[in-house]
Amino acid sequence: MPKPIKKRIIKKTEPEKEIKSTFVRLQEGFKERGQDLKRILIISAVALVLISGFIIYSLYSKSRASRLFYEGYRAFYVERVIPAGGYMKALEALKKSYDSRPDPLTLLYIADGYQKMGSLDEALKILEEFKKKYNDNRYLMPLCYQRMAMIYKKKGLNEEALRVYEELYRNGYTLKDLALYESARILSESKRTEEAKNKMEQLKKEFPQSPYLGMLKSEK
Repeated sequence: MPKPIKKRIIKKTEPEKEIKSTFVRLQEGFKERGQDLKRILIISAVALVLISGFIIYSLYSKSRASRLFYEGYRAFYVERVIPAGGYMKALEALKKSYDSRPDPLTLLYIADGYQKMGSLDEALKILEEFKKKYNDNRYLMPLCYQRMAMIYKKKGLNEEALRVYEELYRNGYTLKDLALYESARILSESKRTEEAKNKMEQLKKEFPQSPYLGMLKSEK
């Protein structure tokens, strides 16, 4: 008799174990992702705190600098009667404003403050500092040159004043006609008539609409 053919028994997988294994893997995956998410949230929170702190500090710094700036500006340019020690107090306010928030216009006003108080050498130091820091500011550099030349003239250093006016003429974005006009005046006062005449002719030729031409006529 032929032997009975034995059926091959196929082992069944245990679905419960497979499901449990899959669940464990998913759980571990979620756990790892949860840790990453937690780290991201912590870093984001720290960054937000730092940015918020910087914004708050900037706003406070700007507000304080503006208040101090106005305090100094008002004393030097608005008030008609200044009490004893008022100029020094105003100057200190401007300096604190600049220290709190450096600004080229504030530095110019500090130089003006020293000039108004008669501290011409200190004013020149501030203007030299301005030249180094803000030499590329084409709108305010002409004012720096103009103030430097004016102080040198006040100190009786006409050659230095002429040198600065020449710098203003060559490098200034504005006030070139002022440079020629003031140079002509200094040369005329120094009895350098021919040079003064050349400057005046240059002014007429290059700046025919300059208001300083009218001033020249009235001075004759």
